[in-house]
Amino acid sequence: MIQRIQTVYLFFIAVLMVGMAFLPVMEVSNNEQVRSLTLFSFGMYAFSMGVSLPALSIGIGALAFLNIFFYKKRKLQINICCWMLALILSVYGLVFYAYSMLGETAKINAIISPSIAIVFPLAALFLDGMAIMSIRKDDRLVNSFGRLRG
Repeated sequence: MIQRIQTVYLFFIAVLMVGMAFLPVMEVSNNEQVRSLTLFSFGMYAFSMGVSLPALSIGIGALAFLNIFFYKKRKLQINICCWMLALILSVYGLVFYAYSMLGETAKINAIISPSIAIVFPLAALFLDGMAIMSIRKDDRLVNSFGRLRG
């Protein structure tokens, strides 16, 4: 149902989380070269997260997109959004863990600078909270119509 604002929020969560899987998350530079690291290349430096983080990020995006079509089941939509909050927080935690592991394994003179994609989970968290509030508002509105009829 496209006229509901939570549809827009959920769509942007899907775009942000899928985009995070394919955009560079940070750059590592030393005196010789500059390398951009995507989530797929974290596996070389951290605890073999080369598959888990992009899969989790794409999975959250797919879950957000599928959640759009559960507009008649508002309680289920809220539950899925709450699970997405936990998954987004876990993505953020794993990215910062990989960032710290990369800092330990990088050479002393290497400079690690995060990219704009590191902000995508934070924006997705905010949008997920807004979607939950909008779904609850819709649920209260529908329930109030039911009280007026009966």
